[in-house]
Amino acid sequence: MNTLCLVWGLYVLMDVSLGDERKFRIYFEEFTIKYKDPDLFEKIESTLSQRDNRSFVNAEMILTRNVTDVGVHTSMDFWKPNSHQKKKMYDIKVDLCPILRSVQNNKFFNLYIKSFNRHVNFNLACPLKSNHSYKLLDWYMDEMDLPHFTPIGVFRTVTEYFTMKKMVISIVTKGQCISKV
Repeated sequence: MNTLCLVWGLYVLMDVSLGDERKFRIYFEEFTIKYKDPDLFEKIESTLSQRDNRSFVNAEMILTRNVTDVGVHTSMDFWKPNSHQKKKMYDIKVDLCPILRSVQNNKFFNLYIKSFNRHVNFNLACPLKSNHSYKLLDWYMDEMDLPHFTPIGVFRTVTEYFTMKKMVISIVTKGQCISKV
């Protein structure tokens, strides 16, 4: 009986220690720059690729002038499987520069900043400098950065960036949170 309890206890401990693996993955179908201000960007490009059951985004941006203020308006709509009812997951407007200075205090943005920091060639900080090649390299949404209770379904995000109260870029992403097989 003690041996059975020991084996069961070891099984539970192994299950708990391996339980960090998420039972879902994030798949991007679209990552598109819908609008860009030609006066601000010398270059801005992005590509979306699929490999090893992951969606990867690569992007490069070169500014024509320094940017000291960055406003962001981002929203996410979500649809559960087999549902036509849209749910607004978030709709946020923020001044990005103060958040970048105090990112540790904001759990929501800390999640994204942590994810991006692993894939950029620069420090996420204001001001953004002109003539610098800002690169995002092989970025993907790591499931381990998301809560284990993340719902399965389809999502769409729209993110607009502003400087001096003028929209300078709009990015649309579409994708799915799907069960791992």
